[in-house]
Amino acid sequence: MRMVSRDWDSVFFGYPVAAVEPDPSSVSVAEVVAAREEASGRGIRLLYVFLPPVDEALRSALQREGIRAVGSKVEYAKDVPASSTAGADPEIIPCRAGSPALERLAFQSGKYSRFRLDDGFRHQEFERLYREWLTGSLAGTDGKCVFVAGEETHPLGMITLEPGETVRIGLFAVDPAHHRRGIGRRLMDRAEQFCVQRRARELRVATQAENRPACLFYESSGFAKAGETDIFHVWLPPRPAERMQERRTSP
Repeated sequence: MRMVSRDWDSVFFGYPVAAVEPDPSSVSVAEVVAAREEASGRGIRLLYVFLPPVDEALRSALQREGIRAVGSKVEYAKDVPASSTAGADPEIIPCRAGSPALERLAFQSGKYSRFRLDDGFRHQEFERLYREWLTGSLAGTDGKCVFVAGEETHPLGMITLEPGETVRIGLFAVDPAHHRRGIGRRLMDRAEQFCVQRRARELRVATQAENRPACLFYESSGFAKAGETDIFHVWLPPRPAERMQERRTSP
């Protein structure tokens, strides 16, 4: 099992973070516990463990060892045709300006995020992370784009897109007061047009298996499941110097 430092996460959160992804053919409690001991020896504060879908017996055994199940990530993919006959939707517009309403939608998109649900995060990591994600998308970092339904300052829904050979959906949410009005479908249509304009033939998105409404929406929109990963977090006691650093970097 190879452990990889998560440098960006470490800098952003203010404490050492690493990740392991065991060989799917040999997942065992002993292997994950050994990774935990290695992480402790290396001064890691938070260890991400990415596993193929595990059965309930293994999940329970890991949790008895203090290895927290924090959700299952589902990857969806959809082939996009080379051309589109859909016309422009005047109510789905690009957005470059932040607003409190847009931030609320960003937080809503992370309702089932492991960074929100794991109570080991005690320094507003979820909020800071999603604000950073939204800010980078609004700034167009690496070609990212934000589209909203309605007005920039009063969006009814939002979607962020990351270009490449495969376009990735990042944040995606519709104001609960405006559910079941087709806004999500229209945002998805705009995402497919974005793919066509950039000659990308695939659209991908990741969500949490626990977020059944999102999974059902993607499946009904023509996406197929491309993979699933069970995610666990291992929190380790900070060393004295790191404890001082955490206090300095906490909001």
